[in-house]
Amino acid sequence: MDKQLPLISVIMPVYQTSAYLEEAVRSVQAQTWENWELLLIDDGSTDGSAELCDALARKDRRIRVFHQANGGVSRARNRGLEEARGSYYSFTDSDDALDPDFLSWLLEKQKTVPDGAACCGISEFGKEAAAALPAENAGALADPEDFILEALMGRLPLPLCCANWLIPARLAEGLRFDPDLRYSEDSLFLCEVLARCGHISCELRPLYRYRSSREGNTATLDTYQKNAEKIPAWEKILALYRNRSGKASQAVLRHLTELSAQASRRASQEGLPKAARAYRENAMECWKQLDKNGPVPAGDRRRLLFYALCPVLSEKVMLKVYGRV
Repeated sequence: MDKQLPLISVIMPVYQTSAYLEEAVRSVQAQTWENWELLLIDDGSTDGSAELCDALARKDRRIRVFHQANGGVSRARNRGLEEARGSYYSFTDSDDALDPDFLSWLLEKQKTVPDGAACCGISEFGKEAAAALPAENAGALADPEDFILEALMGRLPLPLCCANWLIPARLAEGLRFDPDLRYSEDSLFLCEVLARCGHISCELRPLYRYRSSREGNTATLDTYQKNAEKIPAWEKILALYRNRSGKASQAVLRHLTELSAQASRRASQEGLPKAARAYRENAMECWKQLDKNGPVPAGDRRRLLFYALCPVLSEKVMLKVYGRV
């Protein structure tokens, strides 16, 4: 191995995923870019994952294992950041998998944005991947705030998460995942990194494979509690971007309006009238701030006002007319 080649630290939190862990690790070992280290952070697993981590590490000296008491994914990722030795970071979940070209392709893309970071597309196990961006649009998202805007507006089929990114270590220096957040903690971390980027490279080649169907995965849950617990992270993101160009903060305000309306609607459906009223008021406060960050199309203003004023009714109407909210 050429020691002059950049070392990439792949940080993988592990918790109760013994059925998928070996597949995830094998996908790292199959990388065409060979100068990597894999940090397996066992977060107090009791299903055999901890022992499997140790067994895999004994067979590959590039794998390092750290065991700790269960403290959540943020604390596990933070341990990985503290132990990482690489010039670049990649965050991978222990029930997902990487295409063999994931690291090498992202590293090549990152070279085109030396003042930023690079991301690829995501596919889901058992589902067709999103189409790649047309070549003429591949560089259209070079501005980090444009990326946030397009992702939150639904015009870019990517979540705001850190799994599909290659992040230079210098851009993450001093940053940590917030262990007090149960949801959207990775969105906050990514937005903190993007706030330090001059440019980014974003193309939708689906090199990261995500698994949403396993037992215990909360990604597809849509409850009052989950929607409510996402809001603090997005309020921090809003504060991070409020004094910038306005593109990102306007998109975040729209997202907060929708999240608050959704929390209100689910609270109503779960028999929590006080919570429903509080989040309806929160949605209205977010809506009132929209124009402070630039003009909002009239149609969007009306739609978001409908969400804020009538959370439950708006869902029924939008589902009937458009098939989605």
